[in-house]
Amino acid sequence: MSLINQYLGNTGAISRANRSAHSNFNNFAGSSMGSLSADGMGSSRNIPTSQPYQLLISNSSASVISNVDVLGAFQYLYNPPNGSSWSNGVLTTQTNITITSLTSTSYQGLLSQTLINPFTVAYTQVSANNVSAQAFVPFTVTTTDANGNTLSNSFPMIQDLYQQSTNGAATFSNFSVDGLTKMTFAQVLGNASFVLYLYPAVNVNPAQALAGNGVVNQFGNPNVIRQSTQVLAATPATVVNRIGR
Repeated sequence: MSLINQYLGNTGAISRANRSAHSNFNNFAGSSMGSLSADGMGSSRNIPTSQPYQLLISNSSASVISNVDVLGAFQYLYNPPNGSSWSNGVLTTQTNITITSLTSTSYQGLLSQTLINPFTVAYTQVSANNVSAQAFVPFTVTTTDANGNTLSNSFPMIQDLYQQSTNGAATFSNFSVDGLTKMTFAQVLGNASFVLYLYPAVNVNPAQALAGNGVVNQFGNPNVIRQSTQVLAATPATVVNRIGR
């Protein structure tokens, strides 16, 4: 059960909205998780395209830094570990890791938002700026409920077969994010920096109920990879896979 459902009473409406949102993202790149859709052939309803949260994570030292946390609002927003500090919405950790938002909302603002507007990530992409190997470092998502129960899941980063670059990787698995959720990268390599893209499939905004609107917002396939179609070759019995249209 997702933390979104736990904290909002596991209502049938939210459950249905989550299922519908994931249906719109269904089979993003042949994922076994069945949560995304690369060809945009999901629901025909007019819903907004998913726009990613974009974070720049940088290591200013030549040393490899292990177990680097991203998100985790309840831990980092109010009481960052000794040696970590906020400056103009940018977090600098005690190990010389900086985390900066690349959107109009600061990283500090994003963490604040997760406290009241949980969301489900359906597609995660990493683009390494200077150390290509950084893109393939796996991460773990840890969630904790109010009773202290903890659930942890590891996600390997896999090169997108539809892309030519060697400094980008992605995972097509789902995870939900609220103030108790942390992404922990196993390592940030020496002098490495990378952009983390988190594409939401659904988010929850309780304030929308004040205007008589539903609290669940759904997002459609972002089409971040090229489409693949099967076409018949000259010989009818032969099927050819064609990338792009």
